[in-house]
Amino acid sequence: MDQHRGDQALGLISDETEAGRTAGMTVWDRPDVPLPEVVARYETLQRPPAGPERARLEAEFDACCASFGATRVFVGKSRARDAMLGLSDARGRERLRLVVTAEGNARIELLDERGRPTATFPERR
Repeated sequence: MDQHRGDQALGLISDETEAGRTAGMTVWDRPDVPLPEVVARYETLQRPPAGPERARLEAEFDACCASFGATRVFVGKSRARDAMLGLSDARGRERLRLVVTAEGNARIELLDERGRPTATFPERR
């Protein structure tokens, strides 16, 4: 499903590789400005050489559109056959994960900005 005058905001995903299959629903973060404007702003910031003008344009782009395409929610089945719900911050970094393994074991993971668990419930042994 596309956002009005924008890019895909909600999608049903199915992916198969040698590592396994994944399937689920993904929600992406999109800027509040139309997609053609995002593209125009990006092209504009590519023109000037490194320096104050380019830094200003990059800061404006980040304020408007830095989260473009960041995955915010995934609910589905992982390659490891785990059922999972992943919630991510505006930069697309997963911060909370709910998992039920194929064997039936459930856990909740709180993650830092690098995706490393800071707390797991129940605690892993």
